[in-house]
Amino acid sequence: MTAVCQIRPGDFASEEAQALVSELDQHLAELYADYIPDLYGMKQADVAQPRSGFWLACVVDQVAGCVAVRPFTHTKAELKRMYVRPAFRNRGIGKQLLATAETAAIAWGYTHLCLETGEAQPASLHLYTQAGFQTISCFGHYDDPESRCYEKVLTRR
Repeated sequence: MTAVCQIRPGDFASEEAQALVSELDQHLAELYADYIPDLYGMKQADVAQPRSGFWLACVVDQVAGCVAVRPFTHTKAELKRMYVRPAFRNRGIGKQLLATAETAAIAWGYTHLCLETGEAQPASLHLYTQAGFQTISCFGHYDDPESRCYEKVLTRR
């Protein structure tokens, strides 16, 4: 079932965004014993630069989720901080957030979108595979046995 959801640009430094990011960090720390938010997370500067962005998913007057895109290389963007609150899962919000991120990445001239997730997140693995992402070798500090990295070639719709 798809939720009636509005995706809007968000301010990563806002209270509502930081509450979501804090929930995500807590969730990831419960799944992965070696999770370090400062290493795997994101900073305001990541989405304040050109060709980057942060979005919030809102259902009625509640913030349900978020996603960010930041530059990785000149032609590749990285998807970050994709999160949907538990009460809003299985309603298509993750797909809507992902579509928003992909559309923005294409508009900014990126040809590829990469990301890292973990083996303890089967719903994420399924979402990215269903959306056309292909498994790639893990990169940078994501080179970890529990990490799963993906990439998608972006095409204009």
